[in-house]
Amino acid sequence: MKKINKKGAEFSIGMLIALVLGLVILVVVALGFTMGWNNLFSKFKVWSGGSTLTTVGQACQIACTAGDSTAFCKETRDIAQLTENQLTSTEVTFDKTAGSEKLTIKNNNKEFKVEKDGDNWKLKSITCDQLVEAKMISIGDCTRPSCA
Repeated sequence: MKKINKKGAEFSIGMLIALVLGLVILVVVALGFTMGWNNLFSKFKVWSGGSTLTTVGQACQIACTAGDSTAFCKETRDIAQLTENQLTSTEVTFDKTAGSEKLTIKNNNKEFKVEKDGDNWKLKSITCDQLVEAKMISIGDCTRPSCA
């Protein structure tokens, strides 16, 4: 029988990828259990369930500049990570009564559901036009598209 020399055993690229992937998964799971899953996901902003007011404001500014009335007037957006200050303006009423939280635009009495999410709030299904009307975002010098 021939003796096999194992000093030069191969370490394949597939094995290296599997080890790195396993290490990444192990770190994510450890962080998830120590920091809390919601807190971890909000750090990555991949699974946060919505955009911030800043990113929605930028998207609305682009839609306005492009004159895209569909994106500006009809496309609804969910906004996550809102503070109470962001939900307060002279044009809205913010009712944070437990179980019936809502934001009402004074001009047209349109109500929007808000949900408590840790220290922040989530605002559901609101258009750019409604955000501008509520004075929650600014579109600068852009002329608002007609939302008939």
